[in-house]
Amino acid sequence: MKKIDFERERSWWDAKAPKEEQDLGDESINRALRWREIEQHLQGIKTIF
Repeated sequence: MKKIDFERERSWWDAKAPKEEQDLGDESINRALRWREIEQHLQGIKTIF
């Protein structure tokens, strides 16, 4: 299984945060896109704490 670099992931999401807050009018689209991105990194993970 590929090791996940959580620091890299955190940095990526932190960089996106300001833009996400500006797009509040498209929340349903943003939520769907965020889940699509998250799911790409969940292979083999059965529990999220």
